Amino acid sequence: MFPLTMSKYSPFTGNSLFRGNFTSFSLFLMIILVVSIGITPTLSYSASIDSPRKQTSNGSESKEVICNPGLRLMVRYTGGAACVTSTTAEKLSEANWGTIQKEFQVDSSQIPAIINYRTIDESRQKDGLAIIDLNPQSETFGDILQDVPVGEGVLMHHPFYNSDRTKIYNTALMGERLYQINLHDNTIFDVSPIDTGSCVVGEDMIFSKDGEKFYLTCMGSDNILVFDAKTDQLIDEIYANQEESPEAFTKYPHGISADETIDRMIVTQTVSPALDDPQSSVTIIELSTGNVLSTLELAKSSENPSAPVEVLFHPEQHLAYVSGMLDGTIWVLVWDEQTESFTPKLVDDGAKREHSWPLDLNIGPNGNLFVSFAVPGAVNEYSLENPEQPELLRTLPAMPGAHHTLFSKDGKYMFVQNNLLNLDGLNSGTISVVDLPSGNLIATIDDTLKQGMMIESIDLIYEESLTKTTLES
Repeated sequence: MFPLTMSKYSPFTGNSLFRGNFTSFSLFLMIILVVSIGITPTLSYSASIDSPRKQTSNGSESKEVICNPGLRLMVRYTGGAACVTSTTAEKLSEANWGTIQKEFQVDSSQIPAIINYRTIDESRQKDGLAIIDLNPQSETFGDILQDVPVGEGVLMHHPFYNSDRTKIYNTALMGERLYQINLHDNTIFDVSPIDTGSCVVGEDMIFSKDGEKFYLTCMGSDNILVFDAKTDQLIDEIYANQEESPEAFTKYPHGISADETIDRMIVTQTVSPALDDPQSSVTIIELSTGNVLSTLELAKSSENPSAPVEVLFHPEQHLAYVSGMLDGTIWVLVWDEQTESFTPKLVDDGAKREHSWPLDLNIGPNGNLFVSFAVPGAVNEYSLENPEQPELLRTLPAMPGAHHTLFSKDGKYMFVQNNLLNLDGLNSGTISVVDLPSGNLIATIDDTLKQGMMIESIDLIYEESLTKTTLES
């Protein structure tokens, strides 16, 4: 605003006519400001919801705009939207500027999540873990609630819960390769290394349904390790040398998934830790014995390796989905009960839409398949009405490096972590918040970059499960 110089000669003093005119002038000025910038000053957070103008430019309709808590959404009669205070909303409504849609309440509840981060500047010396609030309607939205440095060059990679979510582990590309996290009341109390023997580059984990075992892929040592889930002791190793067994071997294992009802585990063969020598196959393993049964090729052409990175079994069908990182493909492996083998089928080619580097595979709260594409930075949603032929429904916005996806428990929000190994062009380092029903991007968390953190992965904290255990466990 600008200053008003008042004097005894001013016509704007001490009479009701002035007061009425000044009120009208103030309202006029307020309308001009709202029209010109599209939003009144917002509350101060470490992360904030995008302005109405930015949300509509990202595809939201005016009535779909999400406001910061404490503000009200107004839709102008001639189009456009604004997020304003209650007082401003009433005055604009009286002036026939537009209609009041709804008020966004401050939500004191948090959506706590655990992030893995690598240090990217001199402001911090160690890679580690942190707790962050993902609720865009919370006063602590985007805040780092706890920072737990673990070690220099450890490269914490991904958190994983056991079968009943009473324990949480974390893999690491360097350091000790695997850690158990003592986490309760949304607070990390301890991070303890687990002996992983010969493992080099700890990647993904899965757990048996009975809670007796868990499996860890080690991309740098070509093996899958088997642990006693009760004691966290290493009990076995799954390994098959390519030279000795060219039809059934383990090499650069990364993604892992299992279907216990057919006694099969699938492991992807991705790329060396140096990011060279990309593969184009997956390994089929008999889950009960650890026997390596076969290796299946997954590639559009022999000249272009696919580097299968993640695999996910359908929760109700005997088939699995695989993302081909380097050639932009999505595959389905369909189980044949007669031959007890899988038949691979290419079900989507992202290259046709200039989508590449598909990474995370996730079943959303609506039962659809969500696949992140690091390039251009998006998440594709597929209907699984026909599980053997997923149908692309829509492409949801994210940022370059789109990687791990999460969904709020109420299904309202999707959170996308945007970074792949801090590779140039794939390292936005942000978290995109998408309003899932409308599919619109509503907020971006980037404050972690300012704190020297490059987020590697993210997962929700399921406190109701973790509290089944005690702090001594």
